[in-house]
Amino acid sequence: MFDTKSIVFIDNLEFWFCRCGLTNSFSVYYNKPDSEKPIAIYNESEDKLDLNAEAGPFEDNIESKIRSAFYIFKDGRPEYEVGRFIDSKLLADNADPTCIDTRCYLFDKILAGAICMHIEHSKVPSSANDSGVTYAARCINWLRSTDFYNSPASTRFHEAIPNGLLLHTLKVLNQVYQLMSLPAFSSVKLHEAAIVALAHDWCKIGTYESYMKNVKDESTGVWNKVPAYKHKDTSIPFGHGVSSMYIAQRFVYMNMQQALAIRWHMGRWYVSDSEMNDLQNANENYPLVHLLQFADQLAITNYAN
Repeated sequence: MFDTKSIVFIDNLEFWFCRCGLTNSFSVYYNKPDSEKPIAIYNESEDKLDLNAEAGPFEDNIESKIRSAFYIFKDGRPEYEVGRFIDSKLLADNADPTCIDTRCYLFDKILAGAICMHIEHSKVPSSANDSGVTYAARCINWLRSTDFYNSPASTRFHEAIPNGLLLHTLKVLNQVYQLMSLPAFSSVKLHEAAIVALAHDWCKIGTYESYMKNVKDESTGVWNKVPAYKHKDTSIPFGHGVSSMYIAQRFVYMNMQQALAIRWHMGRWYVSDSEMNDLQNANENYPLVHLLQFADQLAITNYAN
């Protein structure tokens, strides 16, 4: 799993990098509070660096310094992972069991990166104590004390398998990234979308238990015991979306749009008649709310077994 203690502190970086949307390009800044404009754009795929002449003059070896700093950022800061699509091979239900460790590592690193971005609020973080790392470590340590990484996502529907909740969560994140290319979601901030995707089903933590179920083999008529899951009483009985929102708010202060996205992520499937106006209001006024609903629904059917 990802070790938050391995994160390089902000003050140890000479430059800061911000991913340009869902691309492999990064805006480059001097790592100091007065860095308002990027000094360059770095394309990781092409290893191409375009300096911003208006931010000059530059020292002669600025390009080599930026490239060296980027690899420190890439390996040492979790923000690098936010906005990178996850390889679909890792997200197949029948993927090699060794993929589970990779899924855990990616989940932790993306969550840490999104929380750091959310806590710092700015393009160029300047907190001497790197408070985002503290919040991220606290959240991840709590998740590791639960059954999140081993739990199914349901009892008999989607991802009703060990590690299914983790797998479903990463599928939703990939769908969020794909949908963010649509004009309707152009105003959604990348780290805000990542946080709600990763936290939307935390209500399922601790709500399933395994048992052996009798299943008849139709070809032989023999009854066999097979592993299965069933619901158990939850310790946070607020209801599906509200419970996830409550848990997430314990670790990250969320704005109205993020909270509503988690609250209503089930859409019309989990809404009483008296709540329909509130759901409609949220969908019409907060793009992230619709984005998470669509991503959650698409993730259930969009990966081949």
